[in-house]
Amino acid sequence: MVSFNQTSWFEIEESEATSLLRYAPARAEYNGTPTLSFRIENELVCGAQVFYRLISGFRFVDWKGTIASVSGKSFTADLRQGPFSIFHAEHISSQEGNLLQCEDILSFNGETESFAQAMDKAHLKYEFSARKETRAIIASFESERKTESFEALDMGNASAG
Repeated sequence: MVSFNQTSWFEIEESEATSLLRYAPARAEYNGTPTLSFRIENELVCGAQVFYRLISGFRFVDWKGTIASVSGKSFTADLRQGPFSIFHAEHISSQEGNLLQCEDILSFNGETESFAQAMDKAHLKYEFSARKETRAIIASFESERKTESFEALDMGNASAG
């Protein structure tokens, strides 16, 4: 059985942080320490998927959880698909002034020895600035796509006359 606990502090509003968790980081810095990250499928609601990834060296492990409960901006997730027999996560956030506290408690059972060793050294990275980049890239792409659609409609109208 592997347990992982981490508390992190960020200068970000809780609602903005929750919104950014829907985006994978556009880039991630890796300094040799095993790195854990996650993103939420869409909205923070029961039944939504949570995608997790552990990167350790040139190896990575992906798994999926399903949100089992939501309380405010905090949630729990249980194993949906992955290389474990049991997985449970608690992601607890609270705003204190201009600081957001994120407490993450994960437990696994049925993991490999190499996974257990990596998790023993791992850090969960939120990468909010890289997630903002992803959001901006997606918004730019969507804007360009809509512009092209309008241009195509305008061309169609011009030739129809």
